[in-house]
Amino acid sequence: MDLFKLICLRALILCRRLAATMLDFTILLLLIGIFGALAAHTLAHTTEIPNIDALTAQYPDADSTVLFGIWYQGIARGLVPYVIAMLPMIWWIYESFVVGVTGGSTIGKWVFRLKVTTKSGGRVTAWGAIFRGAIKLSAIALALVIPSQLILAIFLLAWFAVPLFSSKGQLAYDHLTGMVVVGRATPKSMKACAVPA
Repeated sequence: MDLFKLICLRALILCRRLAATMLDFTILLLLIGIFGALAAHTLAHTTEIPNIDALTAQYPDADSTVLFGIWYQGIARGLVPYVIAMLPMIWWIYESFVVGVTGGSTIGKWVFRLKVTTKSGGRVTAWGAIFRGAIKLSAIALALVIPSQLILAIFLLAWFAVPLFSSKGQLAYDHLTGMVVVGRATPKSMKACAVPA
């Protein structure tokens, strides 16, 4: 296989990896939103409005339903900073747990037919998945604190160029953890339906 085809193949896998990560992140945000709404709903229904007189004075024409809605919105807005602060931890737990339990695929990787393996092709251990997730989050955190746009552009260019030219198409955190993301084999039933080239 010539170099151009190899780079194109790795770029395609990199695009699939990015799409899988975006799908995982979307699913995670939906779950967090659902649990956040349930938490706000539970808090609003199990606690008393602490200063009903202040709300009544601020909104004199509002009935009790509107006042309850205002109270509910306040609780929901109060939970948002905590959820945002915990998002990296939730992501790390999600990715580490799912990759460790399934042997290499998050929901997004499963949809895009990818999986994480060791360099030798073995199954990822739970501790390996935890370590990989920590290194991945550290690299993302590093990218978020780069103050200069030029330095950030160089960092991202290098970040995405590494898998195109590395021996196994690995991102930097894959190199550090000794893992690789590969395409999963297509089931025989799907191969039978494939259009010949």
